[in-house]
Amino acid sequence: ARERAVDGEGPTSIETMCYRYGPHTMAGDDPTRYRTSDTDNEWAQKDPLVRLRKYLEAKGLWDEKKEEAVIERAKEEIKLNIKKAD
Repeated sequence: ARERAVDGEGPTSIETMCYRYGPHTMAGDDPTRYRTSDTDNEWAQKDPLVRLRKYLEAKGLWDEKKEEAVIERAKEEIKLNIKKAD
């Protein structure tokens, strides 16, 4: 997809498979009725966010200190935007 974009070949459709960890709704849906903890654990191993984090850490591009800075920056942005909205 990247090569197509760089070569000016237009957009590419990318299908991704993901897993919904939580319930469909907050109105009483209980996912344990239709899936097992084994399934949850299997998908946890494939979680793209965890995999990306591990990759970046292995490359020396991410660590706890950087994560804390990003989280703090996001919290400040949220506070600022809530003030603006009010």
